[in-house]
Amino acid sequence: MSREPGHGDGDAAGSTRYDRVVVGVVAVAAVGVVLRVLGLGARPFHWDEARVGYWALRYLETGAFRYRPVAGGPLLYHLDRVAFAALGVSERVARLPVAALGAALPTVALLFRDRLDDAETVAFAAVLAVQPVVVYYSRFLRGDVPLALFGLAAVGFALRAWDRRRRRDAYAAAVAVALAASASGFVVGYL
Repeated sequence: MSREPGHGDGDAAGSTRYDRVVVGVVAVAAVGVVLRVLGLGARPFHWDEARVGYWALRYLETGAFRYRPVAGGPLLYHLDRVAFAALGVSERVARLPVAALGAALPTVALLFRDRLDDAETVAFAAVLAVQPVVVYYSRFLRGDVPLALFGLAAVGFALRAWDRRRRRDAYAAAVAVALAASASGFVVGYL
């Protein structure tokens, strides 16, 4: 069911309804966080994760990295460097930035509330929070989930910019596209 852009903005009943939707999405996202962080370091790196982990360690040690478009964007090197410096080096810590971004994925459903009803918005968030393939790759040191997060956010912000005629949503869409490009070279497929 489609609603008018900005429906409920400013009226008390609409605000209460939106607050319930936000609470529902945040609750679903909290379940997603638990699914992503439990046992995050329980298995050794897959060879593909090991490549990214190695390059992130080199970046931590030397302060320099070399961008390898075939292997993915530079986002994970930067995030892992910060995580390693703050929390130490381990498989768990290396995967933590991807898990955190994967845990944020359900919140993107809120960008689509103008086009979805309340139940559909929460259901969309639930799919993003608990879908097994998304959860699995949210626990894997690769740029796929950050790319999905930022790609979906770009679409959500672009739709909101169109529906609400607000520049700030268009700017947010542009930032999301740039972040998607930094996560993976596969952004070409998303465009």
